[in-house]
Amino acid sequence: MPPTIRQATAPKQSLHHHQETPTVKPRQFKAWSPSESHTLSPSTPLAPSLPTLRLPMPESLAVTIRVEGIPERNGIVLTWIVDERPVRQVERGLPIVLVTGDLRTGVGRVENATDIHRHWITWLLTGSPTACAIRVPTSWSRLTRDESQIHTQLYTFLPRSPPPHRLLANNPDICNSAESPYEFDSEDDSL
Repeated sequence: MPPTIRQATAPKQSLHHHQETPTVKPRQFKAWSPSESHTLSPSTPLAPSLPTLRLPMPESLAVTIRVEGIPERNGIVLTWIVDERPVRQVERGLPIVLVTGDLRTGVGRVENATDIHRHWITWLLTGSPTACAIRVPTSWSRLTRDESQIHTQLYTFLPRSPPPHRLLANNPDICNSAESPYEFDSEDDSL
């Protein structure tokens, strides 16, 4: 039977029930405008954070490194920027604890240099369930002989950005040099 005949033969109670069903109004959407963006604005401060580092090692054996609380993202890797000069140069194998404000990690270890810029070295960290790194001024890093040679030979081709650390930004030897101003005391020299 056609649908109109079925409706006509349906009991009156069913028809009455269908008539009481409220109608749904179509949802109205507002046009998007840049002034109403739902993302955080650049002026909205993010809460400081640190990675989770969990190597089974006493903190007393690790070097404490003070970092900025807001990491940079490079793909899946979060990178924290060193804020103050550590008590010793950062190098492969160094056990570390990161600190920002009142936050403190467990123990992690510096794995290897993953990015070499003119004024910064990025080091991958182990001991975390997620990929994380720290970016350290070149003069606060201790590179292998090969890494030192690469940095020295390719200095003029290495990215100038990011600029030197704020504590080194007034040093004319670092800021204005066409050739590498860094002298490396590599881990291989102690062998």
